Amino acid sequence: MVISNLGFGLAALLVATSVTILGIVTTKYPRTYFLLTPRKCLWLYVYGLIYGVIALGIVGSDVFHLKALGFSNPWLQAIAVGVSVKSFLHIRVFSIPTSNELTESNQEPNSVPIGLETLVQIFEPWLLRAIRTDEFNAREEFLAPYLLNYTDPNEVHKRIKLGIPRNWTKVEREVLELNLEASAKATDDPSEKVKHAMDSYLRAMGKRSFERVFPLS
Repeated sequence: MVISNLGFGLAALLVATSVTILGIVTTKYPRTYFLLTPRKCLWLYVYGLIYGVIALGIVGSDVFHLKALGFSNPWLQAIAVGVSVKSFLHIRVFSIPTSNELTESNQEPNSVPIGLETLVQIFEPWLLRAIRTDEFNAREEFLAPYLLNYTDPNEVHKRIKLGIPRNWTKVEREVLELNLEASAKATDDPSEKVKHAMDSYLRAMGKRSFERVFPLS
């Protein structure tokens, strides 16, 4: 394949990669994004780059033009391809059910999509699982020093409840408190109670609030 204009292709690659990565971070890990560095979560960037390369290929091969939609400027065409390539590749005509088991991500019956999304299934499920695993490991590493300093579940729960923002709605507060209750009942091991509680608070509030409530010094 001959790239007709490297600049337009690189623009599409950059936009598609950025949009894909930001889409996952903002929807799945809005409070633990700081853990998703290339060193700790390489697969996130590989995932985004795959869609970036696909966008580059589309722009470079002139598979289609967007002039009919008013995009006569090639730079705007490159940006439009970069923004839409992931959604475009998830088009499915129909799905074929394969079992009654539930998937981890959406709790819906497993099925095989028929359409462009069929191609995506070659790499996407494995990469999304790898990203979840990397993010989990990064959270475990982040919590490790705090778990050494705070070992009393009652103290941890008290700190968390005092650290809930006063301007939160009643529903937001109740959701976090229910998560804390669930973590307390999940195990009889005090250290596990502490870990579950801290993990819930970190995922709900983020790094700044967590470090305020659980100072290391």
